[in-house]
Amino acid sequence: ITKGFKPKNYILWLGLIQALPRQWKSIESLKLIKPNIVKEICDLKSRFVYEKILISTIEKPSSERLFSDKFNIDQDEWKNIYLMPFKATIETKIRNFQFKIVHNIIYLNDRLHKLKKVENDKCYFCKMHVETIDHFFFRCQEVYEFWLQAKQKWPTVLQNDLFNVKCIMFGKDNCHEYKMFNHFVIMVKQFVFNCKVQSQQLST
Repeated sequence: ITKGFKPKNYILWLGLIQALPRQWKSIESLKLIKPNIVKEICDLKSRFVYEKILISTIEKPSSERLFSDKFNIDQDEWKNIYLMPFKATIETKIRNFQFKIVHNIIYLNDRLHKLKKVENDKCYFCKMHVETIDHFFFRCQEVYEFWLQAKQKWPTVLQNDLFNVKCIMFGKDNCHEYKMFNHFVIMVKQFVFNCKVQSQQLST
């Protein structure tokens, strides 16, 4: 280990020794260390170490935990979900809108009512159910009928196997193959939201 050691590195070396856990310094523990472990550590890139530290310290967004349970989303699907709007379109407004959906920061009546910004938490369109994000963009009867009309007009885009709340909300994970579908569903959701903002009804 000390081969090639230079006096000017003494402080750094001493710091590394002091940082080792006490049990690692025992003779028995040292026997478990692979002979080439020091070389492997020295060959590590700073970016690799930084990413490992970052992963261990970053907490998952609350929206990710919420939607994983609600829509049965596996952990390995989230990377594509986050990348989807950037692969589906180059339009900043459309990307930004899907970003808000994925991070659950679209303010609908469910949340606005809790903040005392609206009189009730009912859906703007059906006036019956609580206006949650999945109800508003797909499960509401009026919105669902609107999706069905869109499906009749563009059957090659809104295919049967893609016509479900999970795909409508988050797009299809194979971003390149389903680029048109992903772009289309974001635009439709944005149109639905704009109808609410502008106090208009849905129409095709």
